[in-house]
Amino acid sequence: MNRLAYLFVVLFFIASCEKDSINDQDEIEFIVSADTLLFRGPEVKSLFVTTNPASRVEYEIVAHPGWTTVNPKSGYIDNNIVEIKISSSVSGGFSGDLEGTLEIMSANGNKSVFLINSIGEQSVYSIPDSLKIPAYGNNQELKILNSGNVPIYYTASTSNNYISLSSTTDSILAGQQGSIIVSPNRDDMLTGQYSSMINLTINGEAETVHVLVDNYLEQKLILDSDVVDAEYSRINDVLVYVSSTPFAIHSYDVSSGTLESIPLDFYPTSVSVSPDGATAAVGHDARITYVDLSIMSVIKTMNVSCDVLDIVLTNDGWAYAFPRIDQWETIRCVNLNLSYDNEVMNLGGSIRAGTKARLHPSGDYIYGADNGLSPSDIEKYDIRGGQAMLMYDSPYHGTYPMGGDLWFSEEGTRLFTRGNTVLKLSENPQQDLIYNGSISLQINYARIKWLDHSSDNDELYIISTADNTWEEIHSPYIYVHNSTNLIYKYKFELEKFLVFGNNGGGGLYDAEPYFVFSNSSGSSIYVLTKAYGSGLINEWAIQKLEIE
Repeated sequence: MNRLAYLFVVLFFIASCEKDSINDQDEIEFIVSADTLLFRGPEVKSLFVTTNPASRVEYEIVAHPGWTTVNPKSGYIDNNIVEIKISSSVSGGFSGDLEGTLEIMSANGNKSVFLINSIGEQSVYSIPDSLKIPAYGNNQELKILNSGNVPIYYTASTSNNYISLSSTTDSILAGQQGSIIVSPNRDDMLTGQYSSMINLTINGEAETVHVLVDNYLEQKLILDSDVVDAEYSRINDVLVYVSSTPFAIHSYDVSSGTLESIPLDFYPTSVSVSPDGATAAVGHDARITYVDLSIMSVIKTMNVSCDVLDIVLTNDGWAYAFPRIDQWETIRCVNLNLSYDNEVMNLGGSIRAGTKARLHPSGDYIYGADNGLSPSDIEKYDIRGGQAMLMYDSPYHGTYPMGGDLWFSEEGTRLFTRGNTVLKLSENPQQDLIYNGSISLQINYARIKWLDHSSDNDELYIISTADNTWEEIHSPYIYVHNSTNLIYKYKFELEKFLVFGNNGGGGLYDAEPYFVFSNSSGSSIYVLTKAYGSGLINEWAIQKLEIE
């Protein structure tokens, strides 16, 4: 209880005792603690009301100045003292005197209290203690609010060059708000958090605002296209991929970091690089484009009698087109060295449309993984004579999952399937496509999305996916397994994509891997990734990961 309230209680007690001793039936007196209240700017004052003798009396505030608020405005004095809070408010820029009257009405009399607000010059302002600029933020706004009644003047400087200020001196009128745009200088920053200070002097008062800047330096190569299909030439250490936006084939020399592109006339569906790295074949709907990779130019574009899902190219200029649609189909074997009558169908039986195929490292055979059949299987085709010949499939029919895609070990002695099954390969048909183990992935129910093998490191580099379950799982990792015993060793987390949004928003988005390739020495792997769920215009990139 403040001093005024204490004094009021003592006086009331004495007066009450005196009146009670004289005449308990005297008229009840309505009492207030002050007849004048003086404010100096925005303040809160207390007014106390009671009765003599102590009684239950109802009261109500029936009038008060507009620059005040009152709480409570009505109630009962119930043998006690009631405290009424009166708050004054003043618009910025005003100085002088405000006057008014507070009227209290009760059944035992009315009271008037004179209110005056004498406002002198007041320099009052507010600023934040700190600011944080996220990695995806271009700037932050330092707001300076002048809540006093006189103008304020400020000067500002920074403690280092990590940030820049849009203004270093200005004035702000009473009741107004000013701002300084704080921008990060990221050119000299690596990935990490950087600290700076904004030193302010406001109307002679020294103030400090702490600024933290998060920085994320992307190492990946951002592509200005999407990626439909990709292959890697270890003989040249060149990554080749095709895109649909725009229609193009691209060649990335990983040693020099040079990226070359040439346009294509048709939507690309697949690409194959010859084992010698000299040429590439691009599949389209009803066409094949033959490309010279050494000078990045189109040699020719020719017709083929199917919508090409997958394509395989040899050193001697034969391309094998695997159809996308229908059911039982044939491989289109196209001699790219001829301009006319250059297409024949495979011998030995039909294949299933949707088959994915790869050239064996020997260059003599193609292996295919069928799709659209249950159980799925792996087939072998002899191409030593140019025209493909279906030889046989694996001896298993549902015993081991195959999954519809395949990859080879670098030396060609094993085959890895999308269904995680590993098969041993041999020239001897009795020893070919024989079960050789299974890869246990880190995600339950996952399958292999892409795989590459480095014999130098005795490692498998695996992209996994769980899209055969009810919920598709996107994993931002490259999983590394021992290629001899297939045991998991470790994983690489892919670099995230930094996205700048509108009005300072944004975020970091996971990189979803689609293709992974080891270079010829086994010192690095290269991953084609896409920013998952980002909405970026350029959402594809090439990431390089060093192998220790």
